[in-house]
Amino acid sequence: MTENKLTGYLSGFLKYLLLSVAASYIVVYAAIAFFRLFYPFDLEWLEGGSVIHAARILSGQLIYVSPSLEFIPYNYTPLFFYVSAAAAFFFKVGFLPLRLVSIISSLGCFYLIFSFVKQETESRFSGFLASGLFAATFHLSGSWFDVGRPDSFFLFLLLSSLYVIRFKSSNSSSIIAGILISLAFLTKQTALPILLPVILYLLLTDWRRSIYFIITSAVIILGSTLFFDYIHNGWYIYYVFELPSNFSSRVVSSRWLTFWSEDIIPPFKIAFGMLLVYFMMFFVNPNKNTFIFYFLISVGMFGASLAPRLQAGGIENVLIPAHAMISVLFGLSFHRLLQVFRDMYSDNKHILVAFIYVLCLLQFGSGYLTYNPFNEVPSQEDMEAGIEVINILRQIDGDVFLPSHPYLVELAGKKGFAHRMQISDNLIWGNEVVRKKLSNELKNMFRGKNNNTIILGSDNEKFLPEDLYDVFEQNYILKGMISYSDEDSFKPILGLYTRPERIYVPATRDILNYKK
Repeated sequence: MTENKLTGYLSGFLKYLLLSVAASYIVVYAAIAFFRLFYPFDLEWLEGGSVIHAARILSGQLIYVSPSLEFIPYNYTPLFFYVSAAAAFFFKVGFLPLRLVSIISSLGCFYLIFSFVKQETESRFSGFLASGLFAATFHLSGSWFDVGRPDSFFLFLLLSSLYVIRFKSSNSSSIIAGILISLAFLTKQTALPILLPVILYLLLTDWRRSIYFIITSAVIILGSTLFFDYIHNGWYIYYVFELPSNFSSRVVSSRWLTFWSEDIIPPFKIAFGMLLVYFMMFFVNPNKNTFIFYFLISVGMFGASLAPRLQAGGIENVLIPAHAMISVLFGLSFHRLLQVFRDMYSDNKHILVAFIYVLCLLQFGSGYLTYNPFNEVPSQEDMEAGIEVINILRQIDGDVFLPSHPYLVELAGKKGFAHRMQISDNLIWGNEVVRKKLSNELKNMFRGKNNNTIILGSDNEKFLPEDLYDVFEQNYILKGMISYSDEDSFKPILGLYTRPERIYVPATRDILNYKK
């Protein structure tokens, strides 16, 4: 009897320790997001481009325009940029409104993951653990939740749609789910791989509901595609479908294996093992609808992460949908295992319950998930370096082509240019007309016709074909360097680790030596 009391106390202690650990990840993320919210420079090297997109919308300009050195849009659907522009209307153009959209969306994702598990298990504790595990993936998925990019907003809309599908059964709820998943697509095309598993689930469980869902999503997705393509003179389909479809040549075949052997299983050994046990339990206690839903949705969510991860440019942020699914299944499997052990007529059941708590603590304490939160927040030195870079840009006469961080040029009050990533993508995978146009514009710039100053990054960027580099090197000379207090100052925390550094001018022009 005394031994049972001791194991009972131990289980209680481990339970609240586990609760505290899960809560700490949520609190730490919220603190990081708050301190990064007001940082006036990019956290990730493409984030500044999102600000430019929102600014164009506010000024009444179209996003999807003919590619030029002046502006090339990202190859995403536009909803995040429109919502961010609406937020910028109240908070003024900058990073803050975009990050607010992402932060609110990420917190909404925490709540939806909690609600999924709570609704399924009637256990707030299990739901909170699931939400805490997702918060713990913040660093693992590239520290991306609060960045001014579409990912968190996309996931919020997607999870909202899946929640309605799972827990509501009326025809009107199917229409709402269709609207939500269509809005997810209008935020990021990654919603498409999940549509088929969702439709299949509805067809297998309630084919009448599937009709409402299919018609709603088809009308909105097809209708919006035709509408946006019409108002953008055909460029919408080019950026959203045609250009990304050419990225198949960037597929890294080894990632079919490393997605599982490096991205998914090692960081979640315990959670992954638990969810496999959870699925196997359906063979003992069959629940057809529940099994079909979570199996098919898992296929869709993992597919939504795998598809972009296969590409050479698919970095850790694409894993966020898979992490969200693992978190939901972790909460469900934790509750199911706990339920099995507590129902046992055995003196050892408290030990088994304590064992489950220990396993979960080991999962939360995994070296893959733990991180130093102070490394996620830009320093005062980063802030000062950014201000100094803006001052340097203002001192330079004429236009400045800074392809890795074009938003900095606009902050300095000068004419902006397209981002390096989009220039590169269109030069390599764009159609023949686009490639020729951009190539000619670059050659004209490099031959000094616009008398531009060109500033390249610290990563020895090689984003242009060799023939264009030849023209650049024949006509431009290195005139100065932007110096920094240390090796890491003003480099983005996420994405490509680069900063403005090397100043080039036309060989025929002499300017001041821009050294700090």
